[in-house]
Amino acid sequence: MDGESQITFRKECSGDVIVSAAPEGLFIVSGFLTIGVPRAAALQYVLQWNESPNAGFFEDHGKVVLSHGSAKASFEPSEGMQIRDLIARVYGPI
Repeated sequence: MDGESQITFRKECSGDVIVSAAPEGLFIVSGFLTIGVPRAAALQYVLQWNESPNAGFFEDHGKVVLSHGSAKASFEPSEGMQIRDLIARVYGPI
């Protein structure tokens, strides 16, 4: 992956979180956990930002949460915006 399609967040408690936008979809990797979100779903989640806590990105108590299937990942607001921008840049236009 090149720098245009991947971002890394440094987390003290859990180590690095790597978010990659591959042709088949978005992958969020943290330690032993990987969340895969198909490309079409990732685009839909950006378009429907903050519409549902059951699917996609939503804001909750000062965090941005990604909910996909049974997985949930929590990010700082700036990290959530970086993920949104990554999806738009790689998969756009939105």
